Amino acid sequence: MKHAIIPLMLLLSLFTGCSKDEIKTSVAVEQTINASALPVKASEYIAENYPAEIIAAVVQVTNGSAMYIVALNTLEQLAFDHNGGFLGN
Repeated sequence: MKHAIIPLMLLLSLFTGCSKDEIKTSVAVEQTINASALPVKASEYIAENYPAEIIAAVVQVTNGSAMYIVALNTLEQLAFDHNGGFLGN
């Protein structure tokens, strides 16, 4: 259940407060990317706060700006904004 919270929050934020026309044009696109494509700030945060963990997957969500969801080998998920600023897990 914990792993589904971030994607559900993302979907909810897309539909909250949008008009019918905005909903049609604000569809998020998810793409798996290499960890090397993360912003430097996000990579530094992970290295500093999770030094023993391995990045298992990175998903870039695009909807006007980019957001990154990082899955660690511990099954923990971390969310970052388009600049690499930590948003939460």
